[in-house]
Amino acid sequence: MTLIGKSQDGSDPTGSSVVAGVDGSGNAQDMLTDTDGHLQVDVLSGGGGGTLVTDGEAVDGADTGGLVLGTDGSNYQILSTDSSGHLQVDILSGGGGTQYAEDAVHNSGDTGTMALAVRNDTLAALAGTDGDYAPLQVNASGALFTEVTGTATVDNGGTFAVQVDGDALTALQLIDDAVHTDDAAFTLGTSKGVMMMGFAGTQSVNANDAGAIAMDTDGAIHISDGGNTITVDGTVTANLSATDNAVLDAIQAAVEVIDNAISGSEMQVDIVSSATLTVDLGSNNDVTATGNVAHDAADSGNPVKLGHKAVDIGSNPTEVAASDRTDWYANRAGVPFVIGGHPNILNASINVTDADGAQTDTAIVTVGAGEAICVTHIAATCDNANTGDVQCRVGFGTANTPAEDAAKQVLNHPGIAAGGGMVVGSGAGIIGQGAANEDLRITCEDPAGGSLSVNVSYFTIAA
Repeated sequence: MTLIGKSQDGSDPTGSSVVAGVDGSGNAQDMLTDTDGHLQVDVLSGGGGGTLVTDGEAVDGADTGGLVLGTDGSNYQILSTDSSGHLQVDILSGGGGTQYAEDAVHNSGDTGTMALAVRNDTLAALAGTDGDYAPLQVNASGALFTEVTGTATVDNGGTFAVQVDGDALTALQLIDDAVHTDDAAFTLGTSKGVMMMGFAGTQSVNANDAGAIAMDTDGAIHISDGGNTITVDGTVTANLSATDNAVLDAIQAAVEVIDNAISGSEMQVDIVSSATLTVDLGSNNDVTATGNVAHDAADSGNPVKLGHKAVDIGSNPTEVAASDRTDWYANRAGVPFVIGGHPNILNASINVTDADGAQTDTAIVTVGAGEAICVTHIAATCDNANTGDVQCRVGFGTANTPAEDAAKQVLNHPGIAAGGGMVVGSGAGIIGQGAANEDLRITCEDPAGGSLSVNVSYFTIAA
């Protein structure tokens, strides 16, 4: 058997039994349901009565109904919901504050839940596996441990504040105390500075490099004048001992004696003994000596005389560079070489026959580069067999004999007769000198029927 209720229209379902109730008078009453089979119940008390409303229906001031109430400990309070029907709850302990949505606007006085962290003086993992929840960690000062991954760029786009305290702050303050502005006030005994250090030893520093100040082991600084003069202004006072002062006094007395012996710029020396006087001229021989016998006076005493360097006859003294000092040469008997101006006189000759014919710019003596010829004697003679006079001209030239009436000729005759001749110079002096690289050359007519002989004495010099 199926138990069913009776519908509100009072019709009984066919083939079924109806469950009934008993009212307060003892009469049986059918239980009513709606068309969907829901049992209809009238709340007569304990429910508050009022009007039933549907979900989402707008609030009407005339609506009545039962409210879900709460208590604050003394009084009943109505529970509140938001427009979406969410129950509004204030967390008074165990979290506190108001919960806010992401990107909500901040308002002064807002409350929230404090985020706690674990103090861990030595940072270590507190979660066992990657992907687990883990608390934030701080050090003993409460500073949050953070890790920068990748590159952290700090620029001047804003203010970058660093909190420095303890020993680091003290060190920074000491460094700041030693920094002074140029031309700023300095208080002796109060203002601080950085001590300048030096190096007592050998160091090698390249140009444009920084280096330590050089000093002695007692702290004295080395000063290099760079080859110039160091000028000290004012008075320099030296604290000397009695011994030092005595030495300086002796030096002063000696200098005064020397000063008394000087007349003008010359030292006056009196020889008071007949013994041999030895004078050490030193390595530079820079002592000036003057004789004691005047010019044209009778030779007497031991006047200062000139010496010479002896050379063998036929040897050639070593040449020196222009403007250099040179020796004065003499033969081994002490006779100076002044005849011809050279100790190595050379001779040359040329014999021109009728068969040779006339000569033009023919060299008698040739020299190499950088040399010059000095002629001390020349003689030209004609053979008795010559049938006519012979014109002859001898002089210096690199390629040609000097022309008639031109300079640098040492012999010129318009026509030497047969058996005759011409001589210039005795060999005691220079009668002609060519320029560098100039040869001694002859130009002459044909000595018809005989010959022409030319003999020359000369020496060469560097030019």
